[in-house]
Amino acid sequence: MPEIWHVQEPQWMVANPSAAWRRAKFKSACGCALVSPPILVGDLKDVRVIFAPGKLWMAEYCRLTRKHKKTQVTEVLPKFGSLQLKFSDPPVASRRVFFLVGDLRMGPIDTCPGQVTTEVCELPADWRELHRGTLPIQVEIESA
Repeated sequence: MPEIWHVQEPQWMVANPSAAWRRAKFKSACGCALVSPPILVGDLKDVRVIFAPGKLWMAEYCRLTRKHKKTQVTEVLPKFGSLQLKFSDPPVASRRVFFLVGDLRMGPIDTCPGQVTTEVCELPADWRELHRGTLPIQVEIESA
């Protein structure tokens, strides 16, 4: 039977993601992902969550800031954004990963032994509508 590691507390809380300073953070990263501080999930240390804002956010940002040259970049982004994990040390065994964002549980995606990142997990809904001032992100990892 698989063992499941889950933390009840949000492991990464993106504070007020719609605020001007957060938009500035995404802007400074050219619409690229935000990366969490290292977290501990089960026996995996220094796990980082990668959160990308998505096509809808980027299109709105380009429209509001008149940055039309970035419009073509938005076509390849996931519509609502995405989550991914990055490991400081690649897992030695396969694991199944689930993300919890607000009330949504997404996954599974699988880790691959020897790889430092997981597959991208696309958000099924607009994250801007999922938060109430903060965007809690939790990770569940199931061992094989």
